[in-house]
Amino acid sequence: MNGNPAKPLFVFIILWGSALSATQTILLREYMCFSGGNEISLGLLLAVWLLFNSAGAFLMGFGIDSEDGRRLFLLPLCGFLFAILSVFFLRYAHVILSLEKGTLADVKTLFIASLIAVSLPALASGISFPYLSSILKKQRGSLSIAFVYGTESLGLLLGYLLTVILLKLRWQHLSIICIIYGFVLVSLTLWGRGKNRFLRFFISAISVLVAVIFFSYADKSVMKDSFERINRGYRYVQGIETNYNRYIIAQRNSQYVLFVNNIFSGLIGDEYSSKITAHLVMSLSDSHKNVLVLGEASYDLLKHISEYKSDIDYVENDAHLKSFIRENSLLKETNTGNIRFIQDDQRKYVKSSRKKYDIVFADTGEALSLQTNRYYTSEFFSEVSNILNRDGIFITRLIPVTSVPSGPKLDYLVSVFNALKKNFPYVSALDYGSTILAASFLPVDLRLEKVVSRYTKDVVSGCDFEPEILSIALQEENNRRIQNLLENGGRRINLDLNPSALLSGLVLWEMSVSEKGDSVLSVAAGYGTIFIYAALLILFLLAFYFRRKRYVYPATVIFFQGFLSMALELIIVYRFQVESGTLYYYVALLFSSYMGGLSAGSFLTRIVRSRHYVLLAGNLLLVLLLYIRSLPVFLLVLLLFINGTLTGILFGRLSGYLVVSENNPIKRSSSVIDFSDCMGGVLASLMIPLVLIPLSGLEYSLNLIFVIGVLILIFSAMTEMSRSES
Repeated sequence: MNGNPAKPLFVFIILWGSALSATQTILLREYMCFSGGNEISLGLLLAVWLLFNSAGAFLMGFGIDSEDGRRLFLLPLCGFLFAILSVFFLRYAHVILSLEKGTLADVKTLFIASLIAVSLPALASGISFPYLSSILKKQRGSLSIAFVYGTESLGLLLGYLLTVILLKLRWQHLSIICIIYGFVLVSLTLWGRGKNRFLRFFISAISVLVAVIFFSYADKSVMKDSFERINRGYRYVQGIETNYNRYIIAQRNSQYVLFVNNIFSGLIGDEYSSKITAHLVMSLSDSHKNVLVLGEASYDLLKHISEYKSDIDYVENDAHLKSFIRENSLLKETNTGNIRFIQDDQRKYVKSSRKKYDIVFADTGEALSLQTNRYYTSEFFSEVSNILNRDGIFITRLIPVTSVPSGPKLDYLVSVFNALKKNFPYVSALDYGSTILAASFLPVDLRLEKVVSRYTKDVVSGCDFEPEILSIALQEENNRRIQNLLENGGRRINLDLNPSALLSGLVLWEMSVSEKGDSVLSVAAGYGTIFIYAALLILFLLAFYFRRKRYVYPATVIFFQGFLSMALELIIVYRFQVESGTLYYYVALLFSSYMGGLSAGSFLTRIVRSRHYVLLAGNLLLVLLLYIRSLPVFLLVLLLFINGTLTGILFGRLSGYLVVSENNPIKRSSSVIDFSDCMGGVLASLMIPLVLIPLSGLEYSLNLIFVIGVLILIFSAMTEMSRSES
């Protein structure tokens, strides 16, 4: 790079940051498909990314000093290669890691997969930070670290937004990676001088275009090939990547099947099971003039529910799912004259609806993620009760009880049962392949003859169904046994801000796929909090004792700020998810808000002159705001931005402190600060989603974060005062 590198390097850093954020978003989506969509994948992936990012920063910072910008092209070249390899690995991870067909990975396997998938892209990200800071030190001096941090954060923000737009336009994952890294590589050809500059630009642009076309085709081929290798015996028919999930329709013999994020979702055209479930749901209430179904690809059920003289509202969050299934001509045309299809988040619709219903049926999947857990909480059931008529009934279904349920399974079912009992005086349990819970304000007569009479009352003529088959789900003795189990199973209750069903469901899921039937999550739930308290206390005491040593004070402050910032970010994302739905869709938008704050804070470093402990006090104000139980979505996004701004200012101030006050080299200072920041984020990424949120809930998590915030505030104030006196 010839001449003054500041201006072209500014453009390069923005484009490089955009490529990194695109890589993060795509790998997160791929990883959530591999893991089945639960948010443990978010924590694990972020933790591993930050761990290897910090390792890259450390290795580069304490390696050979280099200010040569001529090797810049290696960053996007390696980044592109690593990102492509990571996507390929995640697509074939089930085969590579020898997982059995139809099973999900346990936590240990998820961790191994995240190490393999993320390590190389994250190392490239970590190496780039001190390297770029060192190149810019002649132009920016001690502020070069803050400048690179802020510029890269700005690029991350733009990359997240660009990725959202490309995903909205239905671009494939490999194509998105190719086009964004192509921008970086093409921009490098315009730098420097020479007659061949524009020729190089033209050749590189054509090469990128060819690569995008190639990888667009390769993406579809890889999706098909990896699916058929993972699910041997199924023939891939068609797949679609939407803003919400990855859907794949497959065929086995003559039966079509829907897979959602690599999980078997259900049969398409399942006449027998869907027919019994639909008629059972419709026959539990004396009145079913207005019916609400909350579902995901619940079209087989709708086909039979529509056989009643009812007005039916069907709410589904993904606008592409219905057309995707119908365009394959796999679903027989249903008489939809009495069905109104509504594209909306199901919970948002329930909360805002002014219509009253006789029957509300939630067919939303098990509570194995925050996205689905929000349909099994006391708060959701309260919202349902507001739209239910006095003689109406709410019906949901969960995993089957079995004769002797395990501890986690009973905890899971009981927490949801108790959440229903808190909002409805009458909750009945039925057993038909799953545990069906029926909640109402008035007693429900579940005798077979009464249910049959309800069926014959309003079903349309010509319905091909023998109602006596419903006796399968109306065995009084068996249902009474399940009812007693649930009523005497404990006091745990599933709440939005304390998702006890989520923890039990994840433990149960992990035990079901583990060869030994054990669970890392149960161990973490039992001992994780104690370990975290002990580790943080020891670290804090050691830092306080050695606070006058070189690197210790700024490294400690930025470590705990990284911890607090990531913890708050994850909690805000969690709160946003409870309010608005799928993380798969909103994750890039949320991260872009945080990165916008980081960028703004880094560029404000020169202006803001407050002491470090004054800035740390801002964390406590954010924590206090998050104690409010109901926050509008726009305020959550604003809190993410403020959280990033505080971190960006502290990052820049502390890096400048290392260079000026302690007379350390630019590259080493940037390495220490970036390493400490990332390691704090690693701890928070593991602690919040794995232990605190599922085990203790939001309020307890905020209490711990508040205590840590107070301790680091005191540490910073005492250290700065003692340094001033000396």
